[in-house]
Amino acid sequence: HTLALPQPPTEITPFKYPSMFNRNSFPALSPRVFSFGEFLVVMVVWFVMFSLAGPAMNALKGANDVNQAAATLSSMLEQARAYAMANNTFTYVGLYQDNKNNDYQVRMAVFASKDGTRDTSTANLQSVSRVKTLENAKLTKVDPYTNNPRPTTNVEDADSFQSGLSLSSGGSGNQITFDKVLRFGPSGLSQSDKLDDRTAADNPQSYYEFGLKQTRGQAELTNSAVVQVSGLTGAVQT
Repeated sequence: HTLALPQPPTEITPFKYPSMFNRNSFPALSPRVFSFGEFLVVMVVWFVMFSLAGPAMNALKGANDVNQAAATLSSMLEQARAYAMANNTFTYVGLYQDNKNNDYQVRMAVFASKDGTRDTSTANLQSVSRVKTLENAKLTKVDPYTNNPRPTTNVEDADSFQSGLSLSSGGSGNQITFDKVLRFGPSGLSQSDKLDDRTAADNPQSYYEFGLKQTRGQAELTNSAVVQVSGLTGAVQT
């Protein structure tokens, strides 16, 4: 028996696309542009996004200003203490609250006694540092933090932190009078009240405190920091 096999076609008919899939049947795409209404919608969305992001960015910058102010004040206090101990003399950290056009700033500088005595006359004081400015900062009382208790101090309201001593800096056209003054002695002790009274100087307070708050953009915002100085050791903590 023989098996008859099917014979292959002599010609292969090419496949033809149906007319609905014919590549030539699709219409040419015309260029698409935004209409004026769609442009306005996009602009409104961007405006809303920037409006929401603005306050958050201002708050973040304000918090950074307070942190920077506290760090600068702490560094200057430590510099004054180290200078007094290294040179066996007295140093004075002067602070001045500047409120020009409701734009709060704190200006401060360090002075030192030339002859190692407590004489605070202009002739006996020399500048140890140039005047520094703490932007967007106000010296004020800061309530204790519930989650970060700090040592109790007898001088906790920095806004009324008067020392009874004024120090002047700058020439006639740029003179600053610092009426809040903290002094460090050769042993590193700090003292503020009645700086010309030897008895008070030998019996310093437990702690002296400088409260700093952010004020720019909105008065009395919650961002705040506290710098404390131990009267017994002169140690500075933020």
